[in-house]
Parts: sequence; C-alpha cells; structure tokens
Amino acid sequence: MHILTLGLNHRTAPVEIRERLSFPANDQPSALTSLVHDYELSEAAILSTCNRSELYLAANDERGLDQARRFLAETQDIDLRLLESHFYQLSDSETAIHLFRVASGIDSLVVGESQILSQVRQSLETAQQNGSAHLLLNELFQRSLRVGKRARAETDISRGRLSISTAAVELANQVFEDLAKCQALLVGAGEMGELTAQYLVDAGVQQLRVSNRTLTRAEELARRFGGEAIPFDSLAAQLASVDIVISSTAATDYVVRAEDLRQTMDQRRGRPLFLIDIAVPRDIDPAARDIDNIFLFDIDDLEQVIAANRQEREAEIRQVQAIIDDEL
Repeated sequence: MHILTLGLNHRTAPVEIRERLSFPANDQPSALTSLVHDYELSEAAILSTCNRSELYLAANDERGLDQARRFLAETQDIDLRLLESHFYQLSDSETAIHLFRVASGIDSLVVGESQILSQVRQSLETAQQNGSAHLLLNELFQRSLRVGKRARAETDISRGRLSISTAAVELANQVFEDLAKCQALLVGAGEMGELTAQYLVDAGVQQLRVSNRTLTRAEELARRFGGEAIPFDSLAAQLASVDIVISSTAATDYVVRAEDLRQTMDQRRGRPLFLIDIAVPRDIDPAARDIDNIFLFDIDDLEQVIAANRQEREAEIRQVQAIIDDEL
C-alpha cells in the first residue's frame, strides 16, 4: 500500500488555475465518496485552501495517481492536458515530508501562517466523518498535526500575526499614506474576514463596513469592531462611497461584478477605488482591471508584500525542517 499526493499550489499554478480545482467544503464529502467508491482508491482526503488543492490517497500502487487524474478530469470538467505542467505528484516519504511542511507553515504563501493547521485538521475530520480516512491517512494527518504544533511551540516560525489577511492590510497601507482617512468595505465574515477586520481596525482605518450573505454574522462582526453591517444585496451600492474593498467569501461565483464597478466609477467621478481579492475562487471579476481608476489586486499580487516575510524567517525554516526530519 502506498500513500500518494496529487496537487497544485501557489508555487506551481496562478490563481486562475487554482480556482478551477478548488473544492468547497460542501462538495468535499461527495468528492471523497467518489474517489473511494467510483475510482477504487483505498483512502482519500482533500486539502483545499486559497493556496492549494491537494488529493491525499492510499492505493495499492502508484496507478492510484492515474485514478486521481481521471477523477479530476471527469468530475471537474477540465482538460488535464492544459493543467499537467502545474501538478506535482508525490509518493510515500515524499508525501509525508510535503504534508509536514504544509502543516508547519513553511510551505505557505505567508510563511508561518496559523490558519493552515486548522485547515489540515478539518481536512482529516471531513475524511474521517465520510469514512474515507483509515489507518494510513489517519496516521499521516495526525503526525502532520503533531509536526505543526511542535513547529509553533519550539520555533519562532509563527512569531507575530501572519496571514493572507495581514498581507492584504499591509498592501492597503502601502497604497494609502494614512488609513485613518480611508473607509473600508469588508466582504465576507468568515475566519479570514474576521482576521482582516481586526487588522484593519488595528491599522486605524477611519470606518469599517462589513457585508456577508448572512446579515446576522455581518452584524456580529461589525459590532465587535465598531463597524457597520451592510446587507449583501446592498453591496453594489456601497462601492461608490468607500476607498478600499477587501473580499474573502466562500462564493463560487463573482460577488463583485465588473458591470457594477463600471456604474460605480461613473458615480465616483474619477476617484480611484482599490480592491483586494483574497478569495479562491475569486470574488471580484478580473475584468475590473480594465476599468479606469480601478486598482484590483488578487492573492497572487501579495507576493511582493510577503517576500520580506520569508527572508526574515529563513533561520526558523531550518529549525522546522529539523523537526520534520525527526518526525519522518
């Protein structure tokens, strides 16, 4: 029996490719059932985040990777020949090393970010609840969680508040001389939205507005941070009066359309609008880049902001790698 990985991430594929292979949480149970029953894999787990989509498998031999490719081609309705150069495939110890690096945060876009550990845990729990994780994947994921905890306890890899959200707010800080003069609209009130709200407030933003499909969740988050909740169906109308929009929903379609932004810019009379889309799949129609005075950044545009973070943590990465070697 072999443990295998087929995946792509922020290093191998741009966001427009990653979003085509994302697995929303609601879709994962049926996907796992299909991998085990329809594609005859012994075990399966899915790790899908804004930076990666990875299938973790147990199979009798490495032909399980071919089964995984067939699963993606047939269930995701994509031509894998167009994506083949973006994939990596790993087996046995390579798979273990890779997942250990992921769980410890050193394979993340933002090195040391904390969200990935809970995402790895959720991936295991979903597979367990669905009956697709047994002896091998249970052991692999449990050990990876141990590595992640050790990395954070025994090194400074997660020193400070590190996440995609902090990078987005840092980008906004670079664009505007003084966030205290800016009004920000946060779209999405999930975990990433909550982190973003905290960082915006800490950065001194003048006013925070929060919009979410579930209004009560937007109201709760806005109340915590002294902001204002906006009904989701009023989202387009809000675009005319804010300076910054940061979006991080779990939607599978655009929640901010280029058509709405064109109308917005007519109302703004040339005043620029900065949008930062940290969702995968993307929340904001990329066609908005063609509109005058619209400045749209997606998650891949944060690379320049994040580069310094990795340089600062090179020594910690080496210490984490020693933990990985110890646990392997």
